Amino acid sequence: MKRLPAPAIRILTANMRRLVLALAIAITATMALSVTAVWTVPAHADALPAGTATAQDVYDAAGAAQWASTHANDDPSSNEYGDDDCTDFVSKAMHFGGGMQYRMVDGPGLYRSDYYWFPRGVTSPSDKASYSWASSSDLHDFLQVSGFATLVASGSNDLNGIDVHAVKPGDVIFANWKDSPLYPGTRGIGHAGMITGNPGQASGLQIAQHSPNHVTTLTGWADSDHDFDWWIYSIKLTTPPDHHPDVNLNGV
Repeated sequence: MKRLPAPAIRILTANMRRLVLALAIAITATMALSVTAVWTVPAHADALPAGTATAQDVYDAAGAAQWASTHANDDPSSNEYGDDDCTDFVSKAMHFGGGMQYRMVDGPGLYRSDYYWFPRGVTSPSDKASYSWASSSDLHDFLQVSGFATLVASGSNDLNGIDVHAVKPGDVIFANWKDSPLYPGTRGIGHAGMITGNPGQASGLQIAQHSPNHVTTLTGWADSDHDFDWWIYSIKLTTPPDHHPDVNLNGV
């Protein structure tokens, strides 16, 4: 068999390299399109609904309360947590209505840390929500370690004589029903809601909540056969702790 001249071999080799490179580019583009087609960013991580706060790092308490009031009776089947979304509901009110931005960084397992706060799927299809986004006790701890929360009122079943003058719409309320069938054992905070009205008495404080979905009062929470404790926090955004300088205030 007659060998090809050296120049012809070089030309053939160069053409083969171009073909391999073109195939690699085509395969990469196809994979990227496939990922894009499979994953759609959740509504709470994409464009904000009309009328929500601007994407500045602020907390509009009145806006959060309005959002919570508007969505208190939403169908629970319309969200990813079903009928167990009390804290996800509060987090969405803080973000959508209040304008509070996600606290997040890149790194494995950070969703477990209460220094961060972000919903499911904000950067990739496999992203999990931070524990603080959807767990009442972790949201409480996030607000504590971040320095964003100030305790303005607290109590138990007896609501008489409790000073609630500092409580305002947009504050976050946490509760624990000790030994309740809903929250078995004495495990601390087990529920969260958002204050939407303050008539001046603790018993009449209005609360928007999910699980179940409705607007109720603090009397409705306290009126049970179980020992009950509650805590209300006002939110004021501050600079993140110095030992966590990598927190991204703008989310994605």
